[in-house]
Amino acid sequence: MRSERTRRLSLCASLLVGLNACSGGNDAPRPPEEKISRTDSVKVAPKAQTNASAAPVPGASFCEKLYAPGEKPFKAPVERKLSGVKAPEPAVNGWTYLNLWATWCKPCVEEMGNLGRWKEALAKDGNPINLELWSIDAVSDEDTLRDRVKAGGLPGNVRWVESEAAFASFIEGVGLDKTAAIPIHILIDPAQNVRCVRVGAIHPEDFAQVKGVVSQR
Repeated sequence: MRSERTRRLSLCASLLVGLNACSGGNDAPRPPEEKISRTDSVKVAPKAQTNASAAPVPGASFCEKLYAPGEKPFKAPVERKLSGVKAPEPAVNGWTYLNLWATWCKPCVEEMGNLGRWKEALAKDGNPINLELWSIDAVSDEDTLRDRVKAGGLPGNVRWVESEAAFASFIEGVGLDKTAAIPIHILIDPAQNVRCVRVGAIHPEDFAQVKGVVSQR
């Protein structure tokens, strides 16, 4: 019995020595644990970090087309005189907000109130604008246009585009398809360059975007 016990103890000891050798022993150096810091994990994506901190482009969510200073010189539409109505005063220095509209265009007429409020608010903020309302009414609608102007209440200078061909040529010149529908809004900087073009109706919440554009120097 004693001999058998001794043999088993010897066998267990041999097994323990073997396992210790395979594992490198208790005293074998272990590789340091890899630690991932939150700072390092952010640094692996510098592009996302840069985009998050970049300043938003003024007018980016309002303008269908944005132009850099000097990229798109402004050329006014060919104008037709509206008989019986005094010619509007020429625009003064500063930004110009050009609106293409017509008396028969319901959204165009409805947004005149917004344009008037924006003009007043921008002036109070130190960013006065020239508001130019260019009508594309046909010659057959001249009486209607004249009556609308004489009735007052329009927030800017009213001008009349000479013809449908003149309208198509003008909007192509600002980068739109000649079939684009009114209302159309165009922001022109003090150096007489087109900076922003929008097709479609405006809404009160768009004011911040417009202010961002005309606040640029």
